[in-house]
Amino acid sequence: MHTDGTISEVLAGEFHDNFRNITAILEHAGTGYDDVVDMKSYHVRFEHTEIFARITDEFVIEPYPARTTISVASLVVREALLETRAAPRIPSTTNRSA
Repeated sequence: MHTDGTISEVLAGEFHDNFRNITAILEHAGTGYDDVVDMKSYHVRFEHTEIFARITDEFVIEPYPARTTISVASLVVREALLETRAAPRIPSTTNRSA
């Protein structure tokens, strides 16, 4: 999804936008794909997972996170074909009080 709420009419465009949005959120949090430990993707059309996997490889780097791909009937944004959740690890702190 674009920042204005519209969705690309080209499948690969929607998937790239998805990862650009995740990149922006991770950067805002001071982290990146190298800290992502778990990714879940929700697909309206399961046959698109091959394209999704290729685009994922453009963004996600080692160490690779655990990945789950889920087929759904629809998403909250009805026009969308994909929704992705990326969970980065929580940095450890050195000053912990008991």
